[in-house]
Amino acid sequence: MSRAEWILGGVLVVLLVVVAGLAVMLWLQPDAPPVAEAPPTPLVAPAPSYTGQTAFSASTAAQREAKSWQADATLLKATATWPQGASLETLSKGTEAWNFTYYSKEAQATAVITVVDGRASFLRENSVNNTLSPQPETSWRVDSSTAIQTMIDSGGGRFFRRQPVATLVMNLTTINEEARIEWFISIIGEQSGDAFTIRLDAATGEVIEIIEPA
Repeated sequence: MSRAEWILGGVLVVLLVVVAGLAVMLWLQPDAPPVAEAPPTPLVAPAPSYTGQTAFSASTAAQREAKSWQADATLLKATATWPQGASLETLSKGTEAWNFTYYSKEAQATAVITVVDGRASFLRENSVNNTLSPQPETSWRVDSSTAIQTMIDSGGGRFFRRQPVATLVMNLTTINEEARIEWFISIIGEQSGDAFTIRLDAATGEVIEIIEPA
């Protein structure tokens, strides 16, 4: 056997030894621990990227549309719902859509007007059998942004942070037994079913009532 054949044979032997050693090491290596599955993430709508509109800013277009419907149109209520995924930082900036309800004593009817991104649209008219006595719109001095900040500072912010998914609902009313304009603000936890509700005087900003889950 030539010298080259001896060298080639030695190289092959070394390679076989290396491969056998690697195989033994892999066989003796302990199994890797199973990877724990991450808990499912709640389905949350993405945070809104729009600037939004407050109740005051939206009411300008709504009032203009209401006066074109009936000259004596008076504000009855304003409502809005924030989408899921909104953060505390974006709540006070407003929301895309507000619904306003106006009352005409002369027509004995109400009209619902929606304002989306500053543009008002007449939705519907409903007849009214009894005479209503809403408070004058001029006594409404607390905007939705201020009311939301009061809600956050009064415990609503703490409740909001505890909810994986939550919806904010606002309702301004100009007719009630106390003869004043009031804000009703509720944060509803979609998974827990709990709700945080606050009532504010929409003329002074005074907190009237807070209802928290037990």
